[in-house]
Amino acid sequence: MSKHASEEYLEGPARGDVERWLRDRIAELEEELSYLKALLAMLSGGQGGEADPRRVRPGERVEEVRVGRRRIARVFKGEDYVRLAPLEPLALPPEAKAYLEEVVAEIRAEQARSGHEEGLARLEIRESEERGLLEARIEGLKNTLEVIKAKAALKHVAEVAWQYTRALSRSGESD
Repeated sequence: MSKHASEEYLEGPARGDVERWLRDRIAELEEELSYLKALLAMLSGGQGGEADPRRVRPGERVEEVRVGRRRIARVFKGEDYVRLAPLEPLALPPEAKAYLEEVVAEIRAEQARSGHEEGLARLEIRESEERGLLEARIEGLKNTLEVIKAKAALKHVAEVAWQYTRALSRSGESD
């Protein structure tokens, strides 16, 4: 078959269908590759423990939390949760923890009023002595409004924790 004959074979609607199929297939493969890379990162991220909370997990969307130009944390949105992972050591003041508990209590109350009785929103905070806040996670979110509230609360807490940590380090320098 000559070059001209093969071009004619893929003219018209058939060519558009093949191009569309190829673009869709490439997108599917890229998405699968992204999931596989995230899975590999999770498996190799921890030495037998949990994976690094700062890394994206399959199916999550990521937003940066910034103070000025400085990136201080990441907020990850999963299917029914939102989590915060600091990019640098942050001390979590008790008032910030209380604020998160209040936000989660409001979400739980609204869920209960809406008839949800199982899987209500809950807060999980992981901290370490060396790094301070490792991860704050709000799970059991049922709708977009709850996700927006949780994400805004986590971003606010990251900014407050950054300011608090900065103030602690300054007071330590002046002693």
